[in-house]
Amino acid sequence: MKDFRFPEAWPFDFGAYLRKARESRGLRVADVAERSGGNIAGASVSVIERGLLQGGPSLRQLEGFSKAFGIPAIYLFALAYMSDKELDPATVDKVWNEFVVDHIGAQDEKRAAVPVPRQHLELLDLTQDNLRFYSLRKAGLLSAEATRQGYVTECDIVAVDPEGDVHPGSSMVGWWQEQEKLLVYRHNIDVASVLIPAQAAGEPYLILNNVKTLKRLGVVIWRCGPAPER
Repeated sequence: MKDFRFPEAWPFDFGAYLRKARESRGLRVADVAERSGGNIAGASVSVIERGLLQGGPSLRQLEGFSKAFGIPAIYLFALAYMSDKELDPATVDKVWNEFVVDHIGAQDEKRAAVPVPRQHLELLDLTQDNLRFYSLRKAGLLSAEATRQGYVTECDIVAVDPEGDVHPGSSMVGWWQEQEKLLVYRHNIDVASVLIPAQAAGEPYLILNNVKTLKRLGVVIWRCGPAPER
């Protein structure tokens, strides 16, 4: 997959990445503006490449670069979001609503949205190919213990190691067939009568009578999404 190479280190220069993508395609700044479908002005391309745009590029501008370069918008968003210049909150929220896949499958899209740092993979002796990726948004639930821990949120895409070593307290992902939902729980802490907090005001809480009934998908090794609230 062209351009699906993850940066050597985080944070990195997102503007320089865009400039390299443009130059590798033999495009001028004006060409990018023309191919963007009206989403980016030529002057804005130069400003973004030099990292001078306050608050980072907008969702519309990222869509423009996506059209101009043929790179999925969710991948460009992930790179911009993980760089040292955060996108504005409205753009972040809109992307997670519109671009994040909400069901099991479509691994390439979600893989692109969760750029796990190379150093972390090396520490765990893993590669991207070892991992599976799941979107919790709309298709995910968190146990009360996982919610209390605050490591994962219901808006995340998570990178999961299906064969990873599991320790007491590890954040796990399982498939709850009865509810047709992903469930994040904590190994050896959630063992029976797992309580799942209400998803909205006025809704009842859910109870899973036995965590062993879940199809275990693996241990969470990385997350990507809005920062967990403390």
